[in-house]
Amino acid sequence: MDAQQKAELSVTLAQALVTDNEVRQQAEEKIKIAAKNPAIVPALLEFLHSSPEPPVRHLAALILRKRITQHWMKLGREVQDQAKAVLLDNIVKETTGTVRRAVSDVVGVIAKHAVPAGEWPGLLEFLHQCTQSSQEEHREVALVLFCSLAENIPDVLSGHFTTLQGIFLRGLGDSAPSVRRAALNSVMALLELTGNSEEEYKLVRDLVHPIVQVTRACLETGDEETAIKAFEMLNEIVEGPSKIINPVLPNLVQFCLEVAGNTTLDLNTRQMPVELLGQLGVSKPKQLVRMKLIGPVITAMCMLSAEPRPEDFGDDDFQLPACKFAPPILDMIGQHVAAKHVTGTVLQFYQNAIGSSNFNERRAALSSVAVVAEGCAEMMRKVLKELLPGVMSCLTSDASEEVRAMSAFTLSQFAMFLQPEIVNMHAAVLPGLFNSLRDPAADVQEKVLEAVEIFCDHLEGDAVVPYMAPLMELLMHVVKVGAKKEIQLMALVATCSVAKSGGSSFAPYMPGLISVLQMCMSITQPEMLTIRAQAIDCFGLLLTTESGAAALQPSLPALLQVAVEGFALGHAGLREFTHSFFGHAVEAMKDEFAPYLSHVMHLALQTLQTDDGNIFEDSEQSNPDIVAAVRNAVGDSDDSDDEEGGNRNSVSIRTGIMDEKAAATHLVGKCAEACPTLFGPYVETMFPIMKKMAGYFHEVPHPATSVDSWHGMRRLVAEVLKAQFCQYLRPSSVNT
Repeated sequence: MDAQQKAELSVTLAQALVTDNEVRQQAEEKIKIAAKNPAIVPALLEFLHSSPEPPVRHLAALILRKRITQHWMKLGREVQDQAKAVLLDNIVKETTGTVRRAVSDVVGVIAKHAVPAGEWPGLLEFLHQCTQSSQEEHREVALVLFCSLAENIPDVLSGHFTTLQGIFLRGLGDSAPSVRRAALNSVMALLELTGNSEEEYKLVRDLVHPIVQVTRACLETGDEETAIKAFEMLNEIVEGPSKIINPVLPNLVQFCLEVAGNTTLDLNTRQMPVELLGQLGVSKPKQLVRMKLIGPVITAMCMLSAEPRPEDFGDDDFQLPACKFAPPILDMIGQHVAAKHVTGTVLQFYQNAIGSSNFNERRAALSSVAVVAEGCAEMMRKVLKELLPGVMSCLTSDASEEVRAMSAFTLSQFAMFLQPEIVNMHAAVLPGLFNSLRDPAADVQEKVLEAVEIFCDHLEGDAVVPYMAPLMELLMHVVKVGAKKEIQLMALVATCSVAKSGGSSFAPYMPGLISVLQMCMSITQPEMLTIRAQAIDCFGLLLTTESGAAALQPSLPALLQVAVEGFALGHAGLREFTHSFFGHAVEAMKDEFAPYLSHVMHLALQTLQTDDGNIFEDSEQSNPDIVAAVRNAVGDSDDSDDEEGGNRNSVSIRTGIMDEKAAATHLVGKCAEACPTLFGPYVETMFPIMKKMAGYFHEVPHPATSVDSWHGMRRLVAEVLKAQFCQYLRPSSVNT
């Protein structure tokens, strides 16, 4: 590239950063063409070294990172050596942080190929010298590069394990927060290099105490961001082999308890050691028991559960208070540590706190026994009679709304996991739950409805009959005048549970329920469509019951028409539940569903052909205008070296659409089974769709929906084959 071309490229780089769209786009097109020529590499290196403008240097570095691998082997050895020298010189002399980081990314890309080939023997020594520099920026970028190399050329770096451990150990003790953070990231990469030797186990173990000391120092100086990073690192270490963590486990647990209980720290900082303790409960339960650490951990979780909520806390707040983030950890411990080591401590806390004058402690007493009900079910069943009076008293007479709501949640947990003992006590529980449906607090009503639904799901035979009249009166009242939309939804769900449990005994109440559901089906306000969606789902569930199917038979054609019309309202949840309802309807009607099949299949195909996500790139920690210029100018490199620097492809999943697709898939399968003679015209259309779906990369994340998860998409081909394929094969056309 001659002097004139370099001058033109210099102008073009500057133009790629201007705000004028037309000028910028023209510059990006010129860069795209120039970037195909290996001669651009020395030119960009020159700009990187000599341009007085940081944005231009930054853009030059980013373009280099994108294209250096493509052109590297086409450059002569002299140019390659010049490139290495310029880049290392820039790392030392560059004064702008974003540019220095971009230059280090280019070094990482080249090193991935050059170091294993023995073509850059001085790089590791250079980085080692940088870690000893008096300048914080040099120490930081050296550790960043060591981390990158450890991730990308582990076979080479593993031979320097001891040296790297020493370098990272010094970094952990650095006075500069940015260096300590870089050292923590480097330790993370070092863990990936750890083999199975006792020596390497010891070297990693020797890092735990310095990490704890760094964390403590950061907390004392207010650098909680680095402290959080340190806890993330410790979490990685505790997931490793027991030989690494066992000798330091008592001190680590004590430190975690100390930080978790420090109310002067930010909540997100305190949450980190709590999560680490939960991870220990999952991965090292026997060690916690053997070292007599499990009791203090459980007690700490119970005490954290008793902390008051911050006065300004709202349900939409991203950061949870301690009383919210501690119970799930206790739940994890209850499911992984032997119950005999959990229940004693939890029950002792319950007995001490349930009668407390502090409502936070009463709430914590209830939440503690609630969350361990699953993991410690066998032992909790044995003490259920002793627990129940306190729980019911709090539900029906406690002055605190939070305590009453927690009581209802506790009963839900008991009903779900302490079967059959809890259901056998229905006479002591259900009247109190029914009365609490009139509680003025919406949160209490929600929790009570959830408990009622679970109880009714488990009541069998005639056990539910005595409660049917008062319960239906209350539920219908809540559906019609519920204080919140969510409460109305839960009342609908609970009503359907009563209908399923009551069997033929529910027949007298079916007309009233159908009338309420039909009223809900007339809803068109966007903010209330979730109620309509729940109503159509309830209709589908009623079709699976004998009394419901009989009662709905006369009005089913009109109901199907209303359901079809609901698709025009543009609500994913309503479409999902409508597909599910159609599936129940086709099973109930069989060939009589024929007049609706074309409409229903059209809607199902419409859903299955909807886009359900998109792929996007995470931006680099750089000026977004510069990143955009690079992306537009040189695009995405065909090689894999983008992993080095920062841009990574991510996937955004619209799970509502995926759930809708799952429901549509099951519907199509049911149509194929129930109406095989009518399904023929759709086979050819469905096979390409289902071939694509069968290899789908993502599982539906909500298996507890009305459909049986995304696996239905993979099973549909089999359903279609079963129902229809044989009709399209003739014996003469089959090769045997």
